[in-house]
Order: sequence, then structure tokens, then C-alpha cells
Amino acid sequence: MLVFVCLFLMGYLFSREAKKKNGEVAIRNNNEVTKEEIIVNDKIKIGVITDIHRCEARSPGKVVSSQLQSFVDDVDERDVDFNVDLGDNARYRMQKCNDDAQEDLKFVVENLSLAKAPFYHALSDHDIDDVESFEKWKKVTNTPKSFYSLDVKDFHVIVLDTVSGDGVVSPVCVNNPICQKVKQELDLRVGLLKDDSALATYINKRAVTKEAVEREKMYYEKRFETIRATGKELALIERRDKGSILQNQLEWLENDLSSTDKDKVIVFSDHPLFRYQGKRKLYDIVNREKVAQIFKESGKEIVSVSGETHEWYEEEIEGVRYYLVGLFNNKDRHNWAILDWDSNGPRLEHVKKVVAL
Repeated sequence: MLVFVCLFLMGYLFSREAKKKNGEVAIRNNNEVTKEEIIVNDKIKIGVITDIHRCEARSPGKVVSSQLQSFVDDVDERDVDFNVDLGDNARYRMQKCNDDAQEDLKFVVENLSLAKAPFYHALSDHDIDDVESFEKWKKVTNTPKSFYSLDVKDFHVIVLDTVSGDGVVSPVCVNNPICQKVKQELDLRVGLLKDDSALATYINKRAVTKEAVEREKMYYEKRFETIRATGKELALIERRDKGSILQNQLEWLENDLSSTDKDKVIVFSDHPLFRYQGKRKLYDIVNREKVAQIFKESGKEIVSVSGETHEWYEEEIEGVRYYLVGLFNNKDRHNWAILDWDSNGPRLEHVKKVVAL
């Protein structure tokens, strides 16, 4: 009898150790999913904000921390799974806004990052201007690649780059020495007017006044704008403004959708991925039809969420639900969205926060 008991205990312990080695736990195997877990994983809640357009140089005090905190408080209270910033946090190429666009972007991202849930970012046309600003955008937003994907619960999430189209931003003034020289002179004066110590040294060395430096900045700013409004530079700006998904990103998107085992897909982008006649202009990215074809052939249930238009809109086209999210500041309200997707399907809530006077 004693031998039998010893053999039984040895067998039990061996079986228990084997289960540990196989990654199992005492209560249940890791591959077993409870009913409660299925319900939790089949629901997702996402905070979405876009078109904040901070520009201290042009509109000081228009976007402040307390305003952004209203969004953070709301998504924290709702316990969202994650948040998405669809871009246009700064205002590159908008009069004086170039002067402090880097600081404006950093301010917005740092304030939004106070939210408890993770934050993901989509590249937008007003948040970058050239290669240098693109690299800074990636660093500030902690976004190494401008188009990427991830899995959250039972959902596959894709963030597309409709600005560069292919993840590559062309240098400003490429193959144009005059443009390069003008930009150097402009950058010098912008930097001086932000650094009191450097400005004082420059003024003493050149025997000029601060007002003279400001006039020089305005002169080079106008020259730079004139040069960029012609030829190749204008074409680059117009391409970013129009939006595109170019060949290598199309191939990546098709492969990414075919590789995921998730049936529900949420796609975020700056520009709308469908043809939309807005109040300001027509939105119709390059290769829109190819994107739609990839969506259709994937066999996935897809929801697309975009910004850029400053309007709120939704439409279903060939089984894809498209949502547009309006700008953050609008008259006396702050605006953002909450995307819910559960057993009842996807729905986008337009959150309106009245600004206290």
C-alpha cells in the first residue's frame, strides 16, 4: 500500500511539473477562454481627437492645457482601450504658424499623453513640413513608422499615412540652391527670435536692432513662400494636401489584412478614404479605388475613421463603415469622438463639451 501511495504521489507531481513546463496553470489551460473573457475581448472603446490646430504665433491662448484636459478626463472616465490622434495638431504653412509648429506639436502631444490609455498617432499634412519636421514628428509622437498596425482584443487596428503616401517625405528645396539659401536665412532668423541670448550676440556683432531682424525674417519668409508656390515645391505641397496611398503602402495594406486572423478591422487616417464633397473642398485621395478594392477583397468587417475635413459625417460603402470626425475647437464647444464596437456593431459618438465663459 505504501508503495502504491508513493507511486501515485510521484505521478501527480510529475504531471503537475509537466503542465508547468507546457505553460499551463493549476486552474485551467491558458488556451481555454472563459465566457467573461470572450465578452470583454469582443468589445472595444476608443477615444478619437483631431484638428486641434494649435498656433501660438498666430492665435495665442486659443488652445490651452485645460481644454485638452477635458478630452483626457472624458476618455479616462470612460475607461477607453486606447486613444487615437488623427493629426493637424500644429499649423505648418499657415502664416506665422511655421515659427513655432514644433513647440505646438510637442505641447499638444504631451498634454494628450496624460490620458491613462495608450495613444496612437496618424500623420497629418499640417504637422510636418519637410524631412526634419517629419523626423521630429516621429520622435515627439513615439511613432517610428507612419503606417503601422496592431491587435487590440479581438480587433485589428491599422493606421495609414495619407500624407506622404509611402512613408517618405521629400526634402524642401531639393536641387534648388536659391531656395535652400533662402530657407537657411529664414531658419536663422526664426531661431534668433526664439533665443534671447543668441539674438543679443547677433545684434551686437552685426550692429542691428531686433526690429531689423524681424524685418529680415519677414523678407525671407515672403521669398520662401514665393519660391515654394512655383514648380516642384508647390507640387509636393499639393500632393500632401490632396492625400494618397502609394504602391508600397498599398502592398503593405493588402498583406497586413491577409495576414491577420482578426475579422474586425478599424482603420485610422488623416484624409478620408472615400470620395467626399466637403463644405471647403472635394476630398479624394490618390488610389482611393485601390484601397476600396483591398478592403472589399479582404473579407473583413472594416470601419474607417478619418479627420481633415472639419466635418462630422458617416456613410456605408460596399460594406465598409466610414466615419469623419470634426475639428476639436468649434465656436463655443470642444469636440471629439468615442468609437464603440460591440455585439450591436460599430457606432461613433460625437462628444460636445461646452466651453466655460
